[in-house]
Amino acid sequence: MKKLKMILYGLYMLLFILIFILVFSIVNLNNKEKKEYSDDNVKYEVFKVGYLSISDSLIIDDYDDFVKYFNNNSDSRYDSNGNIVYKSTGEIINKYDRKYFNKKSLGVIYVSVPGGNDTVIVNNISIINDVLSINYYVKDNSYTEDMSGYYIVVEINKDVKRINNGY
Repeated sequence: MKKLKMILYGLYMLLFILIFILVFSIVNLNNKEKKEYSDDNVKYEVFKVGYLSISDSLIIDDYDDFVKYFNNNSDSRYDSNGNIVYKSTGEIINKYDRKYFNKKSLGVIYVSVPGGNDTVIVNNISIINDVLSINYYVKDNSYTEDMSGYYIVVEINKDVKRINNGY
């Protein structure tokens, strides 16, 4: 009887460990730092940037404004070659240079989330006339109350002048 209890206890512990590993894996899969999507030929990315005390939705149509905005409002910096370098990951992105802003602009939205493991999911993006519309929601993946945030960055043509965003 004692041997049976020991075997059952071992099986319960193994089951507990397997459940813990499964939950941990799911949380890590949902917590990627950068996600790139394409919706009806509109290219956009969602960057996890942590909590920022801003609530901006804006169109950036000039490289110098881009550098100034992200230097002031993100965990990024610029190296001597003009590349964006994310401090937390060391990732270098040189996609948005002066040449990019000659022909295109960026629509930028900051979304704060209540928990560090929560994610921002973009439902759809549309451009009608000169208005960029972004529909998104916050997916609650968290058991914590450590606020965080995401940038939704949309590549747009120069003729887009306004952003309409929301849940």
